[in-house]
Amino acid sequence: GSTSNVPSRIYTNSGGSDSFVRYQTLANFRTNVADLTKFCSPPTRVFNYSGTRNENGQYSFTFPSTIGGVSLSGAKAVIVNLAVRSGGAAYFVAWKYGETLPGISLLNLVANVFGNVQATIPVDSSRRIRYMYGADPGNYTIFDAIGVVF
Repeated sequence: GSTSNVPSRIYTNSGGSDSFVRYQTLANFRTNVADLTKFCSPPTRVFNYSGTRNENGQYSFTFPSTIGGVSLSGAKAVIVNLAVRSGGAAYFVAWKYGETLPGISLLNLVANVFGNVQATIPVDSSRRIRYMYGADPGNYTIFDAIGVVF
């Protein structure tokens, strides 16, 4: 119902060790997020891949230990600009390594057109994620890191 583009409330699960979503003040939210654009501009290209799916259709990726001078030690999630191109109609999904495949995609794609989205992807203690394409081979994916959630 607001006419402003400025968020009035932010809810995250970065305030505790459990999975509950909690309200955070803007000041508290800022202390829990490292804005990598302060350290590197343009955003840091951490992933640039073209390939085919493996037998179960899932890939894994480990983010570097530092991005733009910010250590990912203790990171709960990485905020990325994500670009995906698929050889056919498809979906793209990414999730925390070690957890089950979520029932919602980050992007729904049409053939040979880049889909773009900004996403916050949870990482495990080793900075890993899983991702999957719901399409035929011919995928191309780019992650540009723009922030880290602690």
